[in-house]
Amino acid sequence: MGASTRVVAALALGVAAVASAATVILLASPLPPLHIAAGRVTVTAVVLLLLGRRELRSLLEAMRERPALGWRTLGAGTLLAVHFGAWIASLGLTSVLRSMALVALQPVFAGLLGRVLGDRVSPWLYAGAAVSLAGSIVLVGGTSALEGGTLGGDALALLGGASAAAYLAFGRSVRSAVPLRAYLGGVHGVAAVLLLPLAWIVQPIGEGVDAGSWFAVLYLGLVPGVIGHGLFNWVVRQVPIDRVALAILLEPAAATLLAWAVLDRTVTGSEILGASIVLLGVGVGSIAARRGAASGSAGG
Repeated sequence: MGASTRVVAALALGVAAVASAATVILLASPLPPLHIAAGRVTVTAVVLLLLGRRELRSLLEAMRERPALGWRTLGAGTLLAVHFGAWIASLGLTSVLRSMALVALQPVFAGLLGRVLGDRVSPWLYAGAAVSLAGSIVLVGGTSALEGGTLGGDALALLGGASAAAYLAFGRSVRSAVPLRAYLGGVHGVAAVLLLPLAWIVQPIGEGVDAGSWFAVLYLGLVPGVIGHGLFNWVVRQVPIDRVALAILLEPAAATLLAWAVLDRTVTGSEILGASIVLLGVGVGSIAARRGAASGSAGG
């Protein structure tokens, strides 16, 4: 298998792994959303810390020498907890397509946040943001958006995208100064420490939870959390990041098709139109990655 074939295969497997998260989250119910989020980040944290155990000492030493790294890691972990808590909760209130399309706005959010922090960004970013805004209006517009908590789910998905963007921007300087696997394990560990007690206090587990729900959580931590994002991290070392960001835009379509096939979840024509416009805007905005804008995916 040639190098280019391996890259394409890894990217395809990564997209498939991360796109499967939405359907598996829905299969994990009646487990409450916060428990799903807490379980996912806990599994991912344990695996990453085990894989990066030799790097963990370097991470701790770097934090002792530069306390700011510790605070930034804590901040990144808090934002990651918000991302997963909000996005997973959104899937119970809105459609998979709407949730995935809105959380996919994170590269645009990241670019705009980078601009606030002083980064130089391409005009493409502003064009992409404008197109995505128009798509979001189409996506959440109409009377159906006001029924059944859908608008609340859309808002949570947007919060998930914004917090993921802030997580990426917040942790950018940290990741350049410490080993990647140990850092990611530490960040997921912080998110787990925050989400686990919150889940048990705010959303007690009710009846009907079986072993299948817990296996679904284990899958989420291992497949999308470790394998999917692990493949993305490998691919970005082989090809320009903007190509990876554009490929990741296939996630909403893949997730929607999987939810349709497994759960018989349907979407409306206006949702397809709005999501398409949103993703077009994200694609246009991702061109800014060629000029160093922050980009990436934490969702899924």
